Amino acid sequence: DDDDDDDDKHKLKLQESQKSKPSVTHPVNTNTAVRLARPGEFTLRAFLNGRLDLTQAEAVHALVTARTDSAADGALSALRGGLALPVKKCRAVVIDLLAELEARLDFDDELEALDETEIGRKVVSLKKEIETILATSNVGKLRATGISIAIVGRPNAGKSSLLNYWSSSERAIVSDVAGTTRDIVEASVEIGGMPVTLLDTAGIRADTFGDEVEKIGVRRSVAAAAGADCVVLVIDTQQGWREEDTRVWESVCGGGRDGKQDDDDKKDDDALDEFENARARLYKVRGGLEGLLANQSGEMGTSTGTRGTSATRDEGGSKIPLILALNKVDEVRDDDTESLAKRVSVPDFVLASCQAVVRTSAVSKVGVDTLESAIIDAVGAGQITPEGNQWCANQRQAGALRTALAALARLESTIDLNLPVDFWTIDLREVATALGEITGETVAEDVLDVVFTKFCIGK
Repeated sequence: DDDDDDDDKHKLKLQESQKSKPSVTHPVNTNTAVRLARPGEFTLRAFLNGRLDLTQAEAVHALVTARTDSAADGALSALRGGLALPVKKCRAVVIDLLAELEARLDFDDELEALDETEIGRKVVSLKKEIETILATSNVGKLRATGISIAIVGRPNAGKSSLLNYWSSSERAIVSDVAGTTRDIVEASVEIGGMPVTLLDTAGIRADTFGDEVEKIGVRRSVAAAAGADCVVLVIDTQQGWREEDTRVWESVCGGGRDGKQDDDDKKDDDALDEFENARARLYKVRGGLEGLLANQSGEMGTSTGTRGTSATRDEGGSKIPLILALNKVDEVRDDDTESLAKRVSVPDFVLASCQAVVRTSAVSKVGVDTLESAIIDAVGAGQITPEGNQWCANQRQAGALRTALAALARLESTIDLNLPVDFWTIDLREVATALGEITGETVAEDVLDVVFTKFCIGK
């Protein structure tokens, strides 16, 4: 490929063959005059030569690794400059303010009086604009890492049938025998443009009748719920709410109604090991440790049927949404959801802990659409458009946006305290630097290393 920079380089496109590649790459590796391209080097060169800004360069990687059409459309939108435009507008306003204030440090006597009210108005407007951009980062995280959903409940509540219907597959074995599912069964689906991993878990019950294999499966079920982004608690409406269901609810909520763990759970070191194993599996499913640690605590979205905040908590204390699925509604009276929940005796404290309550049936093939809508709202992805073409800030960009917002908050405090103008410029410079890190105008070399080493060879 011919490029306008000073370096000579060639891109070789080969057939997918493990035999032909060594015959080409070996002479390159043994020739000191040439070398193989590094990961992301072509995109890095485009950035360094001014053909792409950093948001567009990162969009190339997002496009290559997109797992859904929604993620690909969002990456294309960012590649066309959708994210860079509002960021650059905000930075231009900051630079103008900074230039005016720094001019006053040397020529204050020759200029008109400083209009603090107007500057305050601009700062408020900047904060709103940056907050709007930052609000897209949660969707960006979900597009990149996906959503894991743990389906939990007592044995024979219909979890495996629901998974098979939901995923249009026969991934899980379905049987009338209680305890058929012994391990976590995974299935991949797409919900609202988000890649989703469904985790069908072993039925949770206190008495496993001495079956050590089932006991391990129960531990893994609890661990999967603790590491998931959303938990779907399935109950059998034919049998109504039972004490076993309360036990399941207490297990996935990290303890009883008072939020304390049972003594048996505290003493069970094996359960902790299962939890770590489940988290390790989720690291792989969701794109590595960085993706999992990027989870943010915050207020969950709401929808029709939304109730109190979830009682399920992850290790860091952030709330994991809990959705109650009233299953096997094909064999019960056609009540509305709220009446059905009362008729099957779901306790009020359970209803209060649920993000939403929905009706489902794998036999009648109803309820999945409602369940998916509740999940999208619960994990905070409700703002995704049907076309999925909205750009989103990634986690690196979100960090820079938070830095800018914090500096603007300090600037407001500085203005309120009537501190000298040179103090104002300190905060404004930090805002300008943070916004510049997003587009690459003021980015450090180590940041570029992190960004471009994620690329594959040849991009």
